[in-house]
Amino acid sequence: MTQIRSMAQPVQKRPGELGVHSLDHFNFMVPDLSKAENFYNEFGLDLKEESGRISLYTKGHPHRWGSVGEGPRKKLEFISFGAYEEDMPKFRERLEAMRIDQLDPPKGFESNGLWFRDPDGNLLSITQPAERSSA
Repeated sequence: MTQIRSMAQPVQKRPGELGVHSLDHFNFMVPDLSKAENFYNEFGLDLKEESGRISLYTKGHPHRWGSVGEGPRKKLEFISFGAYEEDMPKFRERLEAMRIDQLDPPKGFESNGLWFRDPDGNLLSITQPAERSSA
């Protein structure tokens, strides 16, 4: 498959506004990891086994866009959004003002981000991702 190169422009911070700038990565579970591995390999992604999960990369790009683990049923484990480092304290304050409980990251995931649940119970994080280079 041919890799589609990103046409996105670099993210520009809007003065005075608080908001995430990107979808950093996601993780979901499937009952049969080997089927997922075959599918995403055929889909044209660069797969790497990391910590018992399949990590999803695009060819030639260092950023891990997502990961797939094996579990008893299909399940979205979490979505992580990227934010600017200087905005992280403001996000923490906003979550506290909204009375949203801050949580620990899921077992097996290291993070210095903010973890919480949305109103529907989905696990989310806001983190300052590593610098990405366009490939």
